Amino acid sequence: MRIDDSFVDELTTFGRELRHFLLGFLDNKETDVEITDNFCNEPILEVNEIQGNVLPGFNKNYQTLLFLKINSKELTKSWLRQVQPQIATLEEVFAFNATYKAIRKRRGAHTETVQATWINIAFTFDGLKKLTGDLEQFFDLAFKKGMHDRSILLGDPAERNAEGNCNNWLIGSPNQVPDIILIVASDNKDKLADEVSKVGSSLNEGLRIMFKQHGEAPPEPFRSHEHFGFRDGISQPGIRGRLSDNPTDFLTLRENPQNPNQGKPGQDLLWPGEFVFGYPRQDPTDPLKPGPIAEAGPSWARNGSFLVFRRLRQDVEGFRNFLQTVATELAKKNPEFAGITPEKVGAKLMGRWPSGTPILSAPEADIPSIAENSNTDNNFEFGEDALGLVCPHAAHIRKAYPRDDLNRKSSEAEVQTHRLLRRGIPFGKPYPASGERGLLFLAYQTSIERQFEFVTRFWINNPDFRDSGDGYDPIVGQNNREGEKRSRTFVLPIRNANGSIDKISIELPNDWVIPTGGGYFFAPSLSALKYLAAN
Repeated sequence: MRIDDSFVDELTTFGRELRHFLLGFLDNKETDVEITDNFCNEPILEVNEIQGNVLPGFNKNYQTLLFLKINSKELTKSWLRQVQPQIATLEEVFAFNATYKAIRKRRGAHTETVQATWINIAFTFDGLKKLTGDLEQFFDLAFKKGMHDRSILLGDPAERNAEGNCNNWLIGSPNQVPDIILIVASDNKDKLADEVSKVGSSLNEGLRIMFKQHGEAPPEPFRSHEHFGFRDGISQPGIRGRLSDNPTDFLTLRENPQNPNQGKPGQDLLWPGEFVFGYPRQDPTDPLKPGPIAEAGPSWARNGSFLVFRRLRQDVEGFRNFLQTVATELAKKNPEFAGITPEKVGAKLMGRWPSGTPILSAPEADIPSIAENSNTDNNFEFGEDALGLVCPHAAHIRKAYPRDDLNRKSSEAEVQTHRLLRRGIPFGKPYPASGERGLLFLAYQTSIERQFEFVTRFWINNPDFRDSGDGYDPIVGQNNREGEKRSRTFVLPIRNANGSIDKISIELPNDWVIPTGGGYFFAPSLSALKYLAAN
């Protein structure tokens, strides 16, 4: 069922009432979380301006991405005026999520009683140029250049005939740069198809669909897993900011009395300017203090966000065969690895077991109950494993988000200036079904250069991060260094029986994650959409 305006109004009103009830409940119950002056100074978010997939996120199992090309400025503006009221906002999505969680908590199980279908929109720099003329004010060079122009910097293959080379992408290649991306998301597959059909019918001659990509979460019990078999999306930042002038009306609830800088245990709170323009960014030396206001350049960009999209094909068979081969070879070469399983090799590469349990919390075997508890699934730091004997320095979760692992006094505060809000979803049928499969990587931020590109270039693809010779991220890392044939290394430290430490170098001969599309977009506020649609 598509949510019409009247239902949205009812849902929003109910969400406000539910939130106020919960706030009153929290004010009157005993809690160990002290509301400090710092909390009260957090900014009030403009909930009717920010798109709902930016904050708090759609979190839908069925999504379709529509990539559009603008053929006519005036006809596109006319269409934007038509579609603008259908764009889901933070307030609507938050209200729905609160309603859903309340019903699920009361019933103790997943519910299909409430469902919604949402739409969000974003534009490439090329797309914005066709609609307005004040774009050189944008500060972010990567956004203005586009992902295809930055592909080699991201480690993508330089060879023209390689699948991952940007010239061969299905969408976003130099000759196939879209102007607009529409994200249509739903709790129901049939309702999603209906909404996508309606969107297609609404397009006038000023727009055409260049490419359509469906994304779908795997069936239960693997709803939250990506195609390699690991639970995904666990380590998301909490967001500072309030939804009203009530000092406890937080976007992210404060549930860790031991750490005022966290929402749930292990979930660090970030200032909203890391993800939405017009709000304070992180202070790189003190996470409790607001940093400078995030500015995109144009004044109308307030409450907007940059969106990075990557279509990543996954070679599941190749990855699983590799895990088996490495487990066999390690067991032969070193008695310390006797009996090691492919699953444990995978946990060493990823930093988590398939259930999502951190390997730091369960070094020898998966303990799914840890991952099933939101108070324990993300509550760890890498400093407790400084040598990387449990979670190697090059493990995916350690490369992508090193937490307190930079060997500097301000390490974790600095790390928080490079975070992403991930909103990805798998595509394709689970292995061993025929056809390709992978991940539709979607992430929001206010600096593509300082966030997505920094993490990719200087952490994930850097064999000398954290320490010299640690190796590449074995999951998504890429090596396009000349003469190295994209081969990568991964260093696995081990303590021998005599107490000495060996560093075992494992060759990663192939890429198991291959870029097949991508783009850099700007997701404007609702007011900015009206500005872009104006004659």
